[in-house]
Amino acid sequence: MKAIEKYLHGDVKKTIRTDGFCSDVKGSYVIKSQSRIILFFVLFFAQITNLVTAQDNKYVWFFEKGYTESDILYKPQDYIEQEKIFDDLIITAPLETNVLSPVNGTISRFQYTYFNSLSSNVVFGEKPTNYKADSLLFAKQSTYDVKFISVSISIKTNDGKVIHISGIRPVRSFKTGERVKAGDIIGKIGYFYNKISKPAIRFSITEKEKPIDPMSPFGLKSSFVDFKAKEVTFLSKEEANYDFDLFIGALKEIMPDIYDYVSESDFEKFVTSKKEELNTQVHIRDFERVIVNTINIIRDSHLSILSQSYSNKDPYRATISFGWLNDSLFVTRTTLDNSKYYKRKISEVDGISADSLKKLIKTYTRSAGGYVVSVPEFALLTVGHLDYFLYGQNAASDHSLNIKFDNGEIKYFEGIKTSPGSCVPLFPDWKEFYLTNRYREKYLVDSLDKQTAYIGLSTFELNEVETDNIESFIREISQKEIPNLIIDLRNNPGGYASVLSKLFSFIAQEPFYLGCYTKVNKRGGYEYFSHSLNDKDNTSILFPDYHKMPDRNGFYKYYRNEIQPDTTTNYKGRVYVLTDERSFSASTDFAGLLKKYRRGVTVGRETGSTYHQLKAIRFTNLRLPNSNIDIRIPMVKTVFDTVVNNTFPWGRGVLPNYEVKLTLEELAYENGDTILNYTKTLISENKYIIEQEETSSETVSETTNKTKQAIAVATLLLVVVLIVIFKTRRGKK
Repeated sequence: MKAIEKYLHGDVKKTIRTDGFCSDVKGSYVIKSQSRIILFFVLFFAQITNLVTAQDNKYVWFFEKGYTESDILYKPQDYIEQEKIFDDLIITAPLETNVLSPVNGTISRFQYTYFNSLSSNVVFGEKPTNYKADSLLFAKQSTYDVKFISVSISIKTNDGKVIHISGIRPVRSFKTGERVKAGDIIGKIGYFYNKISKPAIRFSITEKEKPIDPMSPFGLKSSFVDFKAKEVTFLSKEEANYDFDLFIGALKEIMPDIYDYVSESDFEKFVTSKKEELNTQVHIRDFERVIVNTINIIRDSHLSILSQSYSNKDPYRATISFGWLNDSLFVTRTTLDNSKYYKRKISEVDGISADSLKKLIKTYTRSAGGYVVSVPEFALLTVGHLDYFLYGQNAASDHSLNIKFDNGEIKYFEGIKTSPGSCVPLFPDWKEFYLTNRYREKYLVDSLDKQTAYIGLSTFELNEVETDNIESFIREISQKEIPNLIIDLRNNPGGYASVLSKLFSFIAQEPFYLGCYTKVNKRGGYEYFSHSLNDKDNTSILFPDYHKMPDRNGFYKYYRNEIQPDTTTNYKGRVYVLTDERSFSASTDFAGLLKKYRRGVTVGRETGSTYHQLKAIRFTNLRLPNSNIDIRIPMVKTVFDTVVNNTFPWGRGVLPNYEVKLTLEELAYENGDTILNYTKTLISENKYIIEQEETSSETVSETTNKTKQAIAVATLLLVVVLIVIFKTRRGKK
């Protein structure tokens, strides 16, 4: 386990809100006075690094001849027919001119694409190798104009930005994860888009998934416009209602099946009640709460607010935190001078009973997808106090608290005003818990002992080099016949389905399927794209491969490709998969495959995402024009399984075979890694009970609530008919 601890680090991308007092776990590290000499040298070398980076900021131009003004066909704010260019630089050169990498970096994407519009493209599964050979294959199999099928390549730079280039014809194959240098040949120029007759490549840059200026890194005068939102304090009645109506309209047009977990009638009643709250001037925080409530009632974890919360700008912090555990309210952390109150049971907060306060907080606590229980329970325990300060009517603006304990003692805890970016240290700090399964290299492979191997996956966003390394490890432990393998998916937000299926093929013992179908509301022509930050084209077909089905709303794409177990690398021993409330998306799917095909056991807690379906793949980022709130709306519904039974209840995450209840002791790491330690105990005691395949189950349709209602009505009618027949026969006798 020393190897596992060695690779833990503090650069954590949070998947769900964790700590309101220190904005991230990294902030809890303290450099002590004894380390000042080390700090001096760290800062000294950082300065040198910054100088080198500054000199490296100017990108290399794409062609060996260097830059000429005539290279640029289109730049930001130009139009291609009716399509406006916002963050792209489109460049031309003679056909098959060598294209150079502008930067040093790592390949993160390398695949064939065809662009239907500037905002929509089709991705092909074929690995780019040699363009002439590949184009002959496309000519035989594809319905698209082969001339405009080209490679899209993405390169992650050393400073975290990602550059994207499309329109390339490959001269060799690249693995994702492979390093390239500025000036390396990455392909030849081809044809990027069927509305551009000249050979062209498309170039853009993103930072933290947001587009940034593509021109200034080359030293060019830029036409890029950064649409930064202005801060708002109050909305008029008209402004608030306009934004709310726009949000509801966009949800109904863009997001498939918003009534999966709430009936249409209940949703409309909710909308009406919220509009009644917007009958006068409203503070931006109150309007934001209305949006949060709306997101929560739909119960989809991928529908979320992107912009910084107006409620997060409060400079005050409380000196204790509280949360609910097993329906009781406890002090969960304190400042050092209040440590005697740690784990004390609370009966009232500011005159509100613990039960009444829980009902209030549950209204605003960020819900998980569907009916997942683990995520809201985790939020109530770890950040319930934050929601109180955001939404509680009795909450003091300076975060002071009047607490009544279960023994009758009343204690006043004064809030503290902090400077921007600072925090109030609370103890225990939960640092180690939040860093569980977070590794610098995104994964860790290790041998715990002669009987057990460990693979920790911080994400499924692994490149080919990283995936190959994991495959080599699995092949090695297979050859050594290590009997037990632990795969850790805790605190894993998900990632690529291709990586998921490949990794599962290394342990699968029979063919398996990943998914059934995907669904969208429309193939294109989304009216609300006029308010989107990343989708501006509301005329083009975005989903050409989706088709209408008889008697069903929306458009569908069915796929049921059988995936075979890997024949070269295949582990046959026992598999223990660790999950918790922070195992999302692809992590849920992996754990689901494990249970569905009875390939191993899961240990820990229910996953954070629903098993049967999720809404993701493609998103539009909607900006509400008056409040300047940005909302991410998923556009594609993916259905992985339609069978509902006791193993996979409808709307729930993947439930563990061996459950480990969350406790304050686990959060504080009082006994080390609770779930991992429990798993090691299971292995030592030879416990490995796999659920048997259920013989009775039901199939859920894509309109589950309506189907269940129809079944209930039909059953009732059948009972009535039988009663009538029975009474009629008795009357005749």
